Amino acid sequence: MDLFRLHAYSIIPQKSAEELSEPDGGAVAINDELRRVITDNVTSARFDSRTVVDFQVDPTTRTNQVRDMIVQYAFGQPAEARAAALALAKRLSAAMDFRSTPCLFILAALREDDRRTVTLWTFPRGGAFRLRHGRSRPLIQVLTDVFSQTSRLRKAAQFQGRNLRNHFLSGRALDFQANHASRDVADFWIGRLLGCRFGLAGEAGTRLLARTVRKAYEECDEPVDREELYTAVMAIRLSPHSRLSLQEFANRYLQRDGSAYEAFTRAVPNRESLTAVFDFERRVFDAALQFRVFQLNTGVFVSSPLAEIGESVKVTEGREKRLSCAGAIVDDRLRTRHA
Repeated sequence: MDLFRLHAYSIIPQKSAEELSEPDGGAVAINDELRRVITDNVTSARFDSRTVVDFQVDPTTRTNQVRDMIVQYAFGQPAEARAAALALAKRLSAAMDFRSTPCLFILAALREDDRRTVTLWTFPRGGAFRLRHGRSRPLIQVLTDVFSQTSRLRKAAQFQGRNLRNHFLSGRALDFQANHASRDVADFWIGRLLGCRFGLAGEAGTRLLARTVRKAYEECDEPVDREELYTAVMAIRLSPHSRLSLQEFANRYLQRDGSAYEAFTRAVPNRESLTAVFDFERRVFDAALQFRVFQLNTGVFVSSPLAEIGESVKVTEGREKRLSCAGAIVDDRLRTRHA
């Protein structure tokens, strides 16, 4: 695709300002070096593997303000594109508080026939040194107006399509802080700035995680692999990080390249589901998994709610794992099978 439009703005936090000042910046002349830089950043962002986000549409108007700005930037005349870019820059500045680092905000539009791709980036400001060689000794120059292309605080989003009502409704977002324990930090880029939500809703994502764990558990033959999956289940239930993808669950709680890890990733229905971020809901997760079932060497099956393991149901390690259970009987019935 051809890069035909590029705008850049220097953004400072103005969330608490009584009156917003206009960000410095505007349209940027495109040259070969900038084409290379934009291409390199798009490649490194790996948008195809990033989480899907959907614009939150106003139910009364069936529109989204940010989507309208992005479409205007992609298809409008130069003056319209400038107005849209400036409006987005102001929105970003107004969303940033004192905890935010000043940043460089870049918008790029590419075209191929009647299709457009719009990419947005923020690159945080940082300090740097430049070593120069003077006549008698080396000189160090301190650079303050530089922006990092590799910082994990950088953010990006990409939307594409034609100038149609049912296009530019979804995109991909890169945000390494999306699963931050602080919801205010986690929601900054995708929620407050872009006006988007995750393509995979919290309840649906949580149920998918539960189904994937259950399928992987059933596929694992070795007790040690099943124990690893169970440990991962208990860890996510108590984790302060309530926003994740199935890939992040596997990377964080399962041994990379282990049998449990491989069984879990094989159980995911498709690649998009593997990388989709969602808000974990413990209540839904517990209801979906419900019980852990133990089979003893005596032919007895013990079915326990997850929350009771370690409480009234105890498993002790040793040469062989043993189970003990204590509690008052409140029901007693005959069944043709154990579950």
